[in-house]
Amino acid sequence: MCATDVHSDLFAAVQRQVARRESLVSFQEVKDRSRAAASARDAYAAVDSDGCAIIAQVQYNQHGVRTTQQRIHRAALAAVELEMQGAQLLACSGALFGREVANIEMDAARAAVHIPVVSLDTIVDPYQVHEARCYGADALVLRADILEQPRLEALLDRAETLGMSAFVRVGGSEEAARALRAGASVLAVVPPKRPSGETDHFALGELVAGLPSKIRVVMMADVLTPRDLFNVAAAGADAILANAEAAIPSLATAGRHPACASRR
Repeated sequence: MCATDVHSDLFAAVQRQVARRESLVSFQEVKDRSRAAASARDAYAAVDSDGCAIIAQVQYNQHGVRTTQQRIHRAALAAVELEMQGAQLLACSGALFGREVANIEMDAARAAVHIPVVSLDTIVDPYQVHEARCYGADALVLRADILEQPRLEALLDRAETLGMSAFVRVGGSEEAARALRAGASVLAVVPPKRPSGETDHFALGELVAGLPSKIRVVMMADVLTPRDLFNVAAAGADAILANAEAAIPSLATAGRHPACASRR
């Protein structure tokens, strides 16, 4: 199956799940809730800090977790721990494929901390933008590879109208150009790879070098070690998505170290 088919299938699958959720909670109700929610935290400012900011994924040991209340409690505890370890933002998985409880977990995580929360859900519909805001997302990720330009622009505008930041995920210069045309201020870059599977820092640096100075770059690369962080920061990353297995304290320390490259 080619990449286009995979993306089309993903888009359709997300739309089906959105339609199912909308049959339970109307779009108007979700819009009303999102507009009544507390103001979004400034995710752009968080990735605009000195050094290289850390985005930590909220995960927890699910052993023995049987109830929604237990999930909420574990998610909140995990979020607090990550903030204490130095994360500047948190990332939460979305509610794709029937995982609606993930939205409740995101809401609990956000309520437990003072830093912005980014939804990693695959967003294709305005309903999801309002839904994410309802459940505490301060930022979301829009994938340029599966969204046509008018839809990308409309979803980005809707997110910003709600006070959220939109991180546009791109995999190369063509998608980066589309993101800029849409008005993106933060690019979530999937880094180019060498045949060996390693990140091509030279190609990454070339992509970032052509961006306007006000554009911030988040590396969606599951960075694992301080050395990984130094390498992607030197190539132009303003923030990184930490690997789920990464030691957040060591990454946070590296990101604030004077030796860490910064585009600011």
